[in-house]
Amino acid sequence: MVCPYIQDCVFLKANENKEELKTPMKGLKQKYCEQHNEECNIYKLAQEFEMNKIPSNLMPNGMPLTGTNDNSWDAEVKDKLREIMNKRG
Repeated sequence: MVCPYIQDCVFLKANENKEELKTPMKGLKQKYCEQHNEECNIYKLAQEFEMNKIPSNLMPNGMPLTGTNDNSWDAEVKDKLREIMNKRG
């Protein structure tokens, strides 16, 4: 199922057109946005928070984009993300 947040996703908007990320973004978009959005942590967080509260460097797997960190992420978002990730593992 295509993700209902695909048009507003902060991760896609911030990273989809970066030349160095074009190939990995294509794969991430196909897997998470077009096929398995229920596995995407951005999708799960978007059900709890406004999209603008979700960090643009948060990858669908719940990790910060390579070369970035989670230092600026909202504490409430971090807590919810930990909760989500603990449920699956």
